[in-house]
Amino acid sequence: MSKKYLFVCGCPRSGTTALWRLIAEHPQIVLGVERYAHLAFKKGGINPDLFEKKRFFDLRPGDTFYQTFDFNSYYDVVARRRFDDAIWVGDKLPLLDLDYKGVEENFERAHLLYIVRNIIDVAGSYQKRAEDPTDDTWNATLDYRRAVHDWYKSIKATLEFLALKNRRTQVSVILYDDLFLQRADLGCIFDWLNLSVDKSLNDQYDRLLARSNELDARRGDCLNSAQRQYISMHAPFGLYRQLLEKRLIVPPESAASQVE
Repeated sequence: MSKKYLFVCGCPRSGTTALWRLIAEHPQIVLGVERYAHLAFKKGGINPDLFEKKRFFDLRPGDTFYQTFDFNSYYDVVARRRFDDAIWVGDKLPLLDLDYKGVEENFERAHLLYIVRNIIDVAGSYQKRAEDPTDDTWNATLDYRRAVHDWYKSIKATLEFLALKNRRTQVSVILYDDLFLQRADLGCIFDWLNLSVDKSLNDQYDRLLARSNELDARRGDCLNSAQRQYISMHAPFGLYRQLLEKRLIVPPESAASQVE
């Protein structure tokens, strides 16, 4: 079966993992978890050959920041079982904006799901991790100021990519708040992929909504007044509004539309 290519991306700490968990629940989708994270830093590093079955499950030095699939062993088993019949294959790559050009050149018609989140929540998440001495997977320099920088670069690159003439790559922008701060109608997202929403997807969505609420309550207010002032002075709110105008509208779900 000829595969189609799907990527989940967005500025770090914007909900790419939550979106991956939702999208990857579909039985006809197989998505890696930053499977080729290191290659996304290289121009033209992502190409269709990487998503052939044998290569996809052959983890090589230089592919990513992990050495085995053990950290996500459950999904690895599921992905191997699903791969042959999957319609969509791809990866969750938050920093894919570093190589939009490569995706455009190397894939005939890739699809990107780009998730964007407000800078206060993104910066708060960066800052909380930067201040946590037990978090050995996050650098202390990646604080609220770096969040503003990364957010700006990601939004700017995405707007420029959306404006590209004769672009082959399909892009759908999703606002985190539309999807994870309320129960939304998933149909518009999966319609875009020509897939249907079933009970397992809705069940996974319920779990993700509960987790989102739990994380919000646990995170609290991570920014002080000086940090908020810095954000208000330096964050590109105009570009953010421009991107929101181009987003996929994900409406709240009506009770009548829920899958029984």
